[in-house]
Amino acid sequence: MLTLRNILLPVLCCFPLWGEAQQVKSNATPEDYRQFSRLSLSAVAPQGDWVSYHLAYKEADTLFLKSSRSKAQYALRGGRQPSFIDAETFIAQLPENRLQIINLKSGKTFTTEHITSYEPIPGRSLIIGFEAETDKSNSLHLVNSKNGGLLTTLKGVLDFKYNEKNDILAYICSAGTTQSLKLLNLHGNAEQTLYSNSAEISLLCWQQDGKYLGFASKATNGTPEVHRYDLVQQKLYSINPAADAEQRSSVENVNVGPQGTLLFTTIPQGNTGQRSQPEVWHAADSMLVPLQTRMGDYSKKELLSWIPGSDIIRINSPALPIYQYTGNRDYVLLRGTGANPADSLLYPITDFYIADVLSAKKKLLVKGLSTDPGFLSACPINNNIVFYARGNWQLYHPESGAFLNLTGQMNTKWDTSGTNALPPARPFGLAGWTADGKGVYLYDEYDIYLATAEGKCNRLTHGRSKGIVFRLISQGSVNSFDPTKVLYILGTSEKDNSESYYRLLPTGKLKIIDSQKGHVRQPVCSQSGIAYLFERFDTPPCIKMASGQSTAQTIFKSNLVQDKFLWGKSELITYQNTSGQQMKAALFYPAGYIPGVKYPVVTFVYQNMSDRLHHYEVPWDENGIGINITRFTLNGYMVLLPDIYYRTGAPGISALECVTAATQKVIDMDIADPGRLGLIGTSFGGYETAYIISGTNMFAAAVSGSMISDLTASYFSVGEQILLPELWRYETQIFRMGKSYFKDKENYLLNSPLHHADKITTPLLVWCGKDDPVVPWTQSLSLYLALRRLKRQSVMLAYSGESHALVDAKNQTDLSDRVLSWFGYYLKNEPADWITDKKM
Repeated sequence: MLTLRNILLPVLCCFPLWGEAQQVKSNATPEDYRQFSRLSLSAVAPQGDWVSYHLAYKEADTLFLKSSRSKAQYALRGGRQPSFIDAETFIAQLPENRLQIINLKSGKTFTTEHITSYEPIPGRSLIIGFEAETDKSNSLHLVNSKNGGLLTTLKGVLDFKYNEKNDILAYICSAGTTQSLKLLNLHGNAEQTLYSNSAEISLLCWQQDGKYLGFASKATNGTPEVHRYDLVQQKLYSINPAADAEQRSSVENVNVGPQGTLLFTTIPQGNTGQRSQPEVWHAADSMLVPLQTRMGDYSKKELLSWIPGSDIIRINSPALPIYQYTGNRDYVLLRGTGANPADSLLYPITDFYIADVLSAKKKLLVKGLSTDPGFLSACPINNNIVFYARGNWQLYHPESGAFLNLTGQMNTKWDTSGTNALPPARPFGLAGWTADGKGVYLYDEYDIYLATAEGKCNRLTHGRSKGIVFRLISQGSVNSFDPTKVLYILGTSEKDNSESYYRLLPTGKLKIIDSQKGHVRQPVCSQSGIAYLFERFDTPPCIKMASGQSTAQTIFKSNLVQDKFLWGKSELITYQNTSGQQMKAALFYPAGYIPGVKYPVVTFVYQNMSDRLHHYEVPWDENGIGINITRFTLNGYMVLLPDIYYRTGAPGISALECVTAATQKVIDMDIADPGRLGLIGTSFGGYETAYIISGTNMFAAAVSGSMISDLTASYFSVGEQILLPELWRYETQIFRMGKSYFKDKENYLLNSPLHHADKITTPLLVWCGKDDPVVPWTQSLSLYLALRRLKRQSVMLAYSGESHALVDAKNQTDLSDRVLSWFGYYLKNEPADWITDKKM
């Protein structure tokens, strides 16, 4: 019945009661920032009835355990390494070497002392707890996970391996000058000493079914020995690989195949890369001398197989030294180092072979395949191999020797060629294998496909027509998916850059879990559903959970303190670059934005950035690259993150065209002050920043971090981190030059900021880490010296001991404060003594 109460109550609730003050939001101060925390989702119970999460504050971290079905909650200050052993047991490591066990059913808690870290035993109510000893060994404590009771302690443990199939713990322990390998049967706690030696024992490895144990040791004369223990026959077999080849001075790794084949790699003496003077660098070398020094001579590493009663067989060869096992270890993939005379590819192209581990017989698998890991996948549970060649995914079955084109019948493109993606072209992806190993999940630009060994390839989603990119969510450490169960999928909308999770039912039906627009991350799948974090730029992260077929429910909200403060907002805008292409940009408004007011704008550049539209940032000053978007919006700035379309041979010019067009769009929206525009970027974005201000005086101030200023000098250098000639970055990767320097000298100079320093009039703050292994700090120094010589306004911050992004918290704060101060000085007329005080 419609009553007066029904009519009036909603109306009355729209207004504050007499005497009730409306909350007035204030501007957040740096002191207020300390009240904010960063939320991370840690673990979910198997039935989805409990979640564990971290809240990280500036001063301390706290681990929480919260029920999703009641108000029950536990707070573990300083807790880490949380896990659910089963549906009733939660475990976490606490400070002061304590292990906390919580029985979720009874609510009882148990604490075990002297545990520095732990490892749960799958399927058992047991935990292996570690206690560090003074001699670089550990005490292993076997703990009952139900009550925290200590079952036994193993002293002097150097290494261990547990096998779930036979419930046996193999461990190496030391006592005085003797090392011993022991087996502990956890079912009955029976222990036996398998092997003792006065020298080192190492490289424990169980065969998958637990029938064999492999390991290595040193003989009394210092040569290596390799062993295989047969648990069925209870017999140890040993061999010294140096007996018939003296160069085999040490063993690098040990594996055991399904038929008991002992597989191991030997390294020759003196293969550590030590070189006499002078170093001899041959132009025809496949690797530069520094990389050879670091990695040793690949061609001399021998992959060997041995079965007791037979001879040792070498599987690889000097020409094919690099190997990868198939899932069952019956076969090995072999390839060369991928010698590329031009060094123009980060992942060179080479031929792949496959060899039987018993006979070492080799067969060509595929010619001219990229060594990029995204081009080939070995099934983890059988010997099948899938690789991408000639525009299609191919399946190879080693036992039959048969090849199958999995995708030839599908009318779609499987790689990034022709898109604006980072070159070189590579497959959109192989998500993983089916749980039975008979199929693979593949991606095109938008959708997910299931291709099977029977020759069928079915599209599972229809994202292309909807403008949504669908991708599978991994549900474990191995990317294996069971098509008979619910699969979880991430969908990203091209229209508004929002993300949502979906359920893919075994029937093939796709259902959205939560239609709220925003950014989702850290998905954790359980037996009953999925938990994840949801956020928007103006909405702090919260934990959401969806069980069964239900929609998502909010379990926890972080940073409720934000409700007290004025906050910014984000908007997706579009603009046209100078080529007429429609591009996207994320625009962030200042806290307390007032329509009609024109604000200073800082444009943040690095390739495509609009996908950060919904990302939430805690306004802390510890930031490795000097810019926190939220902090800038809280200080009265608009922040613009434009996407950039790159033309081959014009990385700097492309950035200039797109960034100036995007910034002009914001000016045309009548919300930006054209006299108060700033520009900032780091790494490749630092390069783009330096180049852009050499081509326009639109910006009143700029900040460039860890930049490359001289393409030619960098092209002819060696990367300290990966010890490769840097030219691959330019010819075929992020700089997209498309040609060698010798075929396009003019464009290399045209796109180098250093060579246009005389055109820079924008005040530039340069920063760098003096121990940067990615981009030498001398690249920043070069542009600084050029501007110094030209008597332009520039300051360089060089941080000793720092890398490509700053790591030390004090340095991060210093950089963040100075960047904010730099823009404050030039865009808001704020005082800054460190800028104006010039030292001799």
